[in-house]
Parts: sequence; C-alpha cells; structure tokens
Amino acid sequence: MLGSLTIVVAHHMYSMPPYPYLATDYGTQLSLFTHHMWIVGFLIVGAAAHAAIFMVRDYDPTTRYNDLLDRVLRHRDAIISHLNWVCIFLGFHSFGLYIHNETMSALGRPQDMFSDTAIQLQPVFAQWIQNTHALAPGGTAPGATASTSLTWGGVDLVAVGGKVALLPIPLGTADFLVHHIHAFTIHVTVLILLKGVLFARSSRLIPDKANLGFRFPCDGPGRGGTCQVSAWDHVFLGLFWMYNAISVYILGVEEI
Repeated sequence: MLGSLTIVVAHHMYSMPPYPYLATDYGTQLSLFTHHMWIVGFLIVGAAAHAAIFMVRDYDPTTRYNDLLDRVLRHRDAIISHLNWVCIFLGFHSFGLYIHNETMSALGRPQDMFSDTAIQLQPVFAQWIQNTHALAPGGTAPGATASTSLTWGGVDLVAVGGKVALLPIPLGTADFLVHHIHAFTIHVTVLILLKGVLFARSSRLIPDKANLGFRFPCDGPGRGGTCQVSAWDHVFLGLFWMYNAISVYILGVEEI
C-alpha cells in the first residue's frame, strides 16, 4: 500500500507540482522522481521479503485451516502458472515490437516501423482518459474552472520566470510501446516475489523448506539441482527485475 502511494506521489510531483519554482527546476524534479521510485522498489521488494519470512517463521498451517491465506496457498500453482503465461505474453509482444523496429531501421525501411509517422499504435484508452480529465470543467465537472492538471491536455502552458513549468503531455506510439515494457517488467518482478512467498514453506522439489528456513545453501546436483530456490533467493532475483523496471521508468521520464 505504501509503495503504491509513493508511486502516486512520484508522478504527481511533476504533473501537479506543489511549488511553482519546483516545476521549473528540472534537475530537482528528475531527482525527486528517481528518489521516490527507488523508495517504491525497496518497499515492494521488502514487503515480499517480510511476507516470506512470515511464511517460514510465523505461519502455522494447523491454526490457519481454510482461511483466505490457506486457500491462496492451495491455489498457488494456478496463480503462478497464470502469472507465468502473462509474463511470457507481455515479454514476446512488447519486446517483439522493438525488435521489429530495430530490424526495419537496420534494413532502411522507416516507413514500416511502429511510430507516429509510420505504422501508428496509439494508446486510445489512455488518450480517452486524458481527454475525459481535460474536458471535465465543461462536462463531468461543470462547476470547476480548470482541469486538475494541464498535463491532461489542451493548448495552454504555464511559464514561471521565463521557463516552462507545465504543459500538456500528449501520448503516442512511443508511450504505447514503453508502457507495455513497464507492464512486462512489473509483472515479472511480481511473479518472482510472489513465487518466493507462496512457495516459501514447501515445493514439489523441496517439501521441507519450512525446516530449512528463509535462506539455505544450494544442494548443487542434489535433488535435481536446487540453486536459487529459497525465499531469500527469490527476493535476490526480484531485486534485479525491480531495478530493471525502475531503470525503464526513469529513462521514460528523462525523455519527457
């Protein structure tokens, strides 16, 4: 919950800046966004780590029979398998679009690339939401004098001290592509962390994880090869994907 709220704060810092001169200090804006997104990453990964520790140390299956958590654990294979195919789908499609663009660029065929000047993939649903908020003062909120933020759209911009403070942020094909990359990296991070939590006490390969603890060494070739199967190892691997997701986010804001 706190991680989700921090994401909201990170995006509102530039779309609804609380101080006028903060909006024109672009370096500070980028630093604040980066700062809050890193906090988000560590909060979410930390939450998964503590959930896994709870599962190993404090969870008692004899006293938690048939409650919500017990039902989730009994459906863990279905949950993880669904997340797995969602990640595979997102990965192939999101990166496939970029591979297509790179290939067409290398072949000297810019007219066949996915872009606003060639084959367009407009984020129509996001644009609809933007337009709904931009037109709210005359439509859904007739009593309002202005929209909640100029970034929703329109023709106006705000300048403070001769520097641009706020202006509309139109969405196009590039936003469509990169947000699918966001979806992919976030889903893979969740897949790894959630798998570490749901399988913290046991798995088909290692049914006695609860006795081995939150972190235990590899067996090497024993039991079919058991490297990176403990809950701690899942947190460790999830950290890399968290870093990957945040890096793409920060790069996108730098482009703006």
